Amino acid sequence: AALSGSAENAAGNVLWRNNGNSTFTDVSGETALGVPATGAGVVTTDFNNDRAIDFVLGGGATGASILLNPREGKFTPLEAMDFAKAKLPPAVGVVAFDFDKDGWMDLAFTHAGAPGISLWRNLQGKGLERVPLPDFGWQKGWGIAAVDYDNDGWLDLVAAGETNKRAELRLLRNLGTRGFSDVTKSVGLDEVKLDEPRAIAVADIDGNGDPDLVVTQLGGGPAVLQNDGGNQHSWMSIDLKALNDNKTGIGTKVELYAGTLYQKWEVSGASGYLGQNAAPILAGLGSETNAEVVRLLWPTGVPQDEINLAAKKVQSITELDRRGSSCPILFSWNGHEYEFIADMIGPGVVGHWVAPGERDVPDPDEYL
Repeated sequence: AALSGSAENAAGNVLWRNNGNSTFTDVSGETALGVPATGAGVVTTDFNNDRAIDFVLGGGATGASILLNPREGKFTPLEAMDFAKAKLPPAVGVVAFDFDKDGWMDLAFTHAGAPGISLWRNLQGKGLERVPLPDFGWQKGWGIAAVDYDNDGWLDLVAAGETNKRAELRLLRNLGTRGFSDVTKSVGLDEVKLDEPRAIAVADIDGNGDPDLVVTQLGGGPAVLQNDGGNQHSWMSIDLKALNDNKTGIGTKVELYAGTLYQKWEVSGASGYLGQNAAPILAGLGSETNAEVVRLLWPTGVPQDEINLAAKKVQSITELDRRGSSCPILFSWNGHEYEFIADMIGPGVVGHWVAPGERDVPDPDEYL
């Protein structure tokens, strides 16, 4: 599907469903996704971890909207999300990332007015808690991206914004339980002169294991900012190749376990403000030399574990050609405990979708 809207005003968004035959159908009304919003800051994420993709939209009457996917029927707004009540300007850009390593995707926004940026912790899919950030004196924010600039295993934030005097980039280092620290000056970003920076995209452009930045400019061409030194820590690039899903694996959940280090990502399409990062995940590993487990959940529900992957290289992972569920298994109570009787040879998968609003009808006949 594709979601589009106006970057200049709060016109309604439009959701186009791919019919699979080179045509699209407008499903904005039946999904209730045609809400007023900018359409410039949009991310898809499984906000409540129910394995259904939700939408986070910038703009609109509440400043931003989290629209939860019920799988059937209309998307429903998360009532706890209201920037107007929090006295914050409407959102411009948005990024979803697990900054606190609890397995729930958190949200960071840029805003159309002061303070220009905000960070919110996901409270297990039920609400949001604002997280303090340094005050930059911004009057407006634009692009925003999650990036582990030093490969220490903690996702940091980089954003573009404007003060009364200049447009600039700021880099916030994630210090875990100690919050975020402004390291813009120590990495030399304060010396970078940009002409009205807008979108920010993250990619390892030179292939040396640390994340570089591409920044678009309203008054000129894109600027490429090379990261020098971020690869002093260990790293791994995870490049997904899908079979039964979209080819780059957008929507895949990726979890990594390396020693005491845990990280989670969702492979995203659009991210930030009018931007999209490179599809491969660049994982900072700190001092670890390998990942014991890289766990994938592909969009079609296929789980996959890759074991003992070496660091400091690109790990290309191809989706396994299998279904996300197995054949039904019959257990029977023997008077003392349940015991295995037989595999049911897959007469039908309960709840299997074959089309929007239509489920497969299983064959109920099985003889043992």
